[in-house]
Amino acid sequence: MHRMSRFASTIALVILTAFAGGCGPSREPAPAPPPVPPPAPQQESQTVTRPRPILREIQVCVVENGTIRMVTATFNPETGDTSFSGIGQVVPPPASPVANAAWFLNDEPITVEGQRFVKYGSPRVFAVGELVHVGTYAGVPLFAVPGLGSPAEALFVPLLNCVFQPYQLEAAVSAVRGG
Repeated sequence: MHRMSRFASTIALVILTAFAGGCGPSREPAPAPPPVPPPAPQQESQTVTRPRPILREIQVCVVENGTIRMVTATFNPETGDTSFSGIGQVVPPPASPVANAAWFLNDEPITVEGQRFVKYGSPRVFAVGELVHVGTYAGVPLFAVPGLGSPAEALFVPLLNCVFQPYQLEAAVSAVRGG
């Protein structure tokens, strides 16, 4: 008896099935698939009305055009945003005047009226009226404590709101540090 390999028998079965189907009686075409059901009716979307956030009016100390003053601002506790009312529009708080100043970011000394000042100590908070405008350095306003004479031994550079970075007269810092 002649034995076929498994592969050969599988091929023979496929050929016989195809041949028998093609030569036999004609078959009826397969029935058409059922129609696609219509989409479900859409429900009316319900608009969820969120309550407006409760805004708080606050007083903020700002440095603007060489002047330290208090202004009214609006604080949104939900977002943490503070905005200032301008002329018919809401504007963000003023940016720090030294935010991009290389001399400040690199802790470089500044020279004012022939005197060198160096960054000294941590930033300090001052209230309106505690400092006076004494000049500018590279477009940044400089402040000093009033009544301490001229030239001032310390200058204050505004960082943001009423937070100032002290700059001490270099000679005074050298004397304190033993230089």
